[in-house]
Amino acid sequence: MNRRQEKFNNRHKLILEKAEEIIKKQGYINFTMDEVAKAVDIAKGTLYLHFKSKEELVYNLVHPKMLQLLNDVKKIVNKETDFILKLNRLISGLFSSSYFQFVVLSFPDMSAVFQKDTSSELELIQKEIIKNFISLINSGNENNLLNGVPSGKCGFTTLSKSIEKIGSLQRLGTDFFIWLVNVPYPQLISK
Repeated sequence: MNRRQEKFNNRHKLILEKAEEIIKKQGYINFTMDEVAKAVDIAKGTLYLHFKSKEELVYNLVHPKMLQLLNDVKKIVNKETDFILKLNRLISGLFSSSYFQFVVLSFPDMSAVFQKDTSSELELIQKEIIKNFISLINSGNENNLLNGVPSGKCGFTTLSKSIEKIGSLQRLGTDFFIWLVNVPYPQLISK
């Protein structure tokens, strides 16, 4: 790689880092390309050489985080371990993932990322993550491994069905958080 390309790549990485910092601090709606250019100390035109739009920049932040979460979820679900251990790792992995920390906690309006030119790829990743999550919950239900966990509005079956119906990772995070608050989670760990 020549010096020019290396400089471009380093600047590209710095733009992404600064944009993420700004979004975490101010939220997506309040963040502007002007602020990113100023934070990186480049001209706005130079910024647009890297990213055609605010949405494209955010897509480049979200996409790798979603892929990493998908890979982590697949590893957990496919690993031959005890169901409760898998579930604990899945819960922990979801809430500690860079995707959840960035998108769900600091970027409540994800619709901007799901634009026409990027939506199909992100939606496929999102559906795959949810499919793996639901598969694990359903296997626990089928094998009666969720004894002691209430059914009804706070139960795994209800959570699984609502996540499947909604089909959104952002909603998965919100519903899961509500579910954790309402379910005696220590019962899962003590099995």
